[in-house]
Amino acid sequence: MISFLAVGLVVLATFTGAFGALFLKLGSARIHRNPVSFIRNSKILIGVLLYASSTVLFLSALRMTELSVLYPFAALSYAWATFLSVYYLKEKMNVMKWVGIASIMVGVAIIGLAG
Repeated sequence: MISFLAVGLVVLATFTGAFGALFLKLGSARIHRNPVSFIRNSKILIGVLLYASSTVLFLSALRMTELSVLYPFAALSYAWATFLSVYYLKEKMNVMKWVGIASIMVGVAIIGLAG
């Protein structure tokens, strides 16, 4: 039996994790060999906190339903990260990349309906 709350938490976790990846990318421009540069880099810290939040959300969802139902939804993080990178980082996409993202979303929808 699929738990819609659990699926919602996983979708939120993937979105939060994608924002974490975005902040890590933004912060990576200011990384130096000095480990203190990581601690003083607010974008890196925000990215790590978002990833941690994503993990907490995912763990909460795992308590509610089967891993085999929830884990395919984790693939949405690829789609969110792509959308965020295009919008915020002005990264370029080609047709094949969009086909891949669409395939992920269709696959997740099929699994969601079958769950």
